Amino acid sequence: MSDIRVFKTLSGEEILTEVIDVKDTHYVLKNPSVLVLQETEQGMRVGLMPFMPYVKGNHALYASSIMAEGNPDDSMIEEYKRIFSP
Repeated sequence: MSDIRVFKTLSGEEILTEVIDVKDTHYVLKNPSVLVLQETEQGMRVGLMPFMPYVKGNHALYASSIMAEGNPDDSMIEEYKRIFSP
């Protein structure tokens, strides 16, 4: 399984990530990034910032910490792939 998803955590972070596995209690994430709103002269934009950049390998995001999840729009998927695809 490999799927790019967006999660909203109970603490407010919005995470754009590749989900590589789903377990009973958690999701296994690869290259998770926090969505950050940035104000520019052209208006509001969305940027990506690494989520827990000091963690080696994959991350676990526990289902109990998620408020919402969904499929990101195509432009966000393309930007994510541009950054993280080899």
